[in-house]
Amino acid sequence: MAKRIVVFVFGLGLLGWVIYAFWSIVDVNPKESYLSYFGKEDQNIIAIHHPNDFQLGEMGVNCNANNLKLYASLQAKLPKPNTVYLSASRNFIVISLSEKWNFSKIRMVFQNGIFPFEKTGPNTFTFGRYLGKFKGNQLALSYYDLTLAKETNVEWKVDPQASFSIVFLSKDLEVRDVYVKSEKRITYSTLQSRKKNLSPLVDDRSCFGEFIPSAAARYTFFEKKYLSYTDEIFAKSPLFGIVKTGIVLFEFNQKKILLFDLKDENELVPYLNDYFHLKEENQERSDFPLFKICEMLSSDLEGSENTDTTFSVASLNGMGFLATKSSDLDAVLLELEMRKSIATDLKKYDWLNENLPQKVSYRHTRQGKAESIGWINNQFFGIKVEKSGLEKADEETNNAKSYFTMNPGEAVVSYCALSGRGNVVIECQKNIYGYKNGSQKWKKPIEEALLFPPTVLATKNAEQENIALHFPTEIQVIDKMGRETFSITSNYFLPLESCVLQNKPALICTKKSELVLISGENGKVIRRISMPEEIEEIFPGELNGKAVCGILTKSKCYLVDLTNGKRTALKVERSQCLGFTESGQCLLKGPKGMQLMDGKQTIDAQVTVDWQYVGDFTLKGETGQLFQYQNSLACLVNGKVRWKKTYSTQEISAVHILKTFNQISTLAMLDALENKVYLLDTYGKEIDMEERPGQREVQISPFGNNGCSITTYLSQFLIQYNQ
Repeated sequence: MAKRIVVFVFGLGLLGWVIYAFWSIVDVNPKESYLSYFGKEDQNIIAIHHPNDFQLGEMGVNCNANNLKLYASLQAKLPKPNTVYLSASRNFIVISLSEKWNFSKIRMVFQNGIFPFEKTGPNTFTFGRYLGKFKGNQLALSYYDLTLAKETNVEWKVDPQASFSIVFLSKDLEVRDVYVKSEKRITYSTLQSRKKNLSPLVDDRSCFGEFIPSAAARYTFFEKKYLSYTDEIFAKSPLFGIVKTGIVLFEFNQKKILLFDLKDENELVPYLNDYFHLKEENQERSDFPLFKICEMLSSDLEGSENTDTTFSVASLNGMGFLATKSSDLDAVLLELEMRKSIATDLKKYDWLNENLPQKVSYRHTRQGKAESIGWINNQFFGIKVEKSGLEKADEETNNAKSYFTMNPGEAVVSYCALSGRGNVVIECQKNIYGYKNGSQKWKKPIEEALLFPPTVLATKNAEQENIALHFPTEIQVIDKMGRETFSITSNYFLPLESCVLQNKPALICTKKSELVLISGENGKVIRRISMPEEIEEIFPGELNGKAVCGILTKSKCYLVDLTNGKRTALKVERSQCLGFTESGQCLLKGPKGMQLMDGKQTIDAQVTVDWQYVGDFTLKGETGQLFQYQNSLACLVNGKVRWKKTYSTQEISAVHILKTFNQISTLAMLDALENKVYLLDTYGKEIDMEERPGQREVQISPFGNNGCSITTYLSQFLIQYNQ
């Protein structure tokens, strides 16, 4: 029994000694810690835990040069693991080990170092101008003329698993733990706030992702209360009273756009009209004089070189948008209409995350860098992720756009698309505008509206395209830069057509009973072709390499050879004639359906007369005809159906055919009910699944050797997609 008691007592004693030894070796009493000598006069503390993770010059913070020099000389000799605390301003260092210091370790580290070493007491020594002392697992080094005074208990903690840490000893204590990996650097920070936050954190991706284009860059989100705390100007801004959750600043096409959700189902324009005491207008969009939003955002939006004097604002589905140019808003709203938002782009949705929390008070993301802050109670918790090996310049998804928006500032009446990318001539009520590469290049005032839309003259050389403007009293022919080539007096009542005669452009003009061919180069009359009756319709085309024109009068059908003026009356009933194809064939109502007549023979077409002729079509080197009926298209060669497709559209409102230089046909198909444009290949198959909003009309024009441009209306302006 006595032996058991002795063993038990011995065990308790041994356990107590182990506990005592552990605490005496591992750490020093916080009240006696040398870390308590650090104070505000040190400005910052740099705590180095794993120096092999990084280069000392890459810490991104200023540090006392003497301290860095001393640390660099000691680093390799220090027992591992260790943490070395360096003052940013004073000549003061604390070295903490996972075990106790003793003079055996001291000599191993300091003897034969860069300075002379001398022991001066049981736990003190000198090392050059530095005085050293140690206690437990801590060692302090300071210049001999530096007076160390304990500040207070150590109120900050760093993570020894980090590569290094930075403690900012400012009014609001901040601690940053930095983890350096081969491919990235991650920083976790805590900062004391002077005010307690009661607002919840925000899942900004879910809240705003649907309204941010997937090609956006430099994304920054501010929760409303966080922004008003960090920037007092925002609390006085006109937007403060209408913002519900927060605001987002992003770049799109290298332009700054502000986005925010609206409180209490308010409309943005009426709210700002009321705020500025302006005339009430029930509009979704308007312009307002520049006003302060908050310090950081106003400077970003206005810019040091910006000469704009207004903000353009718009609202959509409970969201407000703001930019310095209306065209910048057009581009963003168009992208959203095409459903190209971050919410539909998984890769870009994850780009906003970048190892950050889902709910935050602040988030900033750009190429190679992402950071967030969460304001919880009276502390800010921050995370920053910086990828290595990336260029400083933004990537940022500012790739070449696959479309152009063209907004001349007044409603578009009509247009014609030229060859190339972003080249369009636009008719508005007061002006004709010319666009090149998507940018407005010229403007031509007009006193009267055009009778018919601008017409691109047929040519063998796309670089020498001219445009005919058909006014009520004259026809003007201009080049692509809006310069007048010639003008002629006009009393022509049908839309202008054009053809190529002897490799030169020509206008086909129609008087009551006369066809007039006019040179597209100088306006001189080439030929007049008289008809026995008044002309009702004309159909220019090409037959056997010659320019021809089908003509319908009240009682006859004619085919005219434009090269010599010879006309041929077709032996068909006028009531049976539906028109002519681009290859000079006459379309007839046959006893069983549609028929095609080329003067020599008449063949049955495998479609009924309900089908409408769209245009000639090239399929595997053969010329055929494209027909449309309701939601179906059919391609016929020699009257036989090569393919027929029915599409799941609301309707087929318009189809336009492009024959490229390599003789491959491409189709642009518009569904005006669903406001969608589809791009189809030679066999009527969708070329891609790209969202292309469109309205009213569609034109397709060549772009390079194999590309195409699709131009259509969108609201009051035009958009051109490039493929």
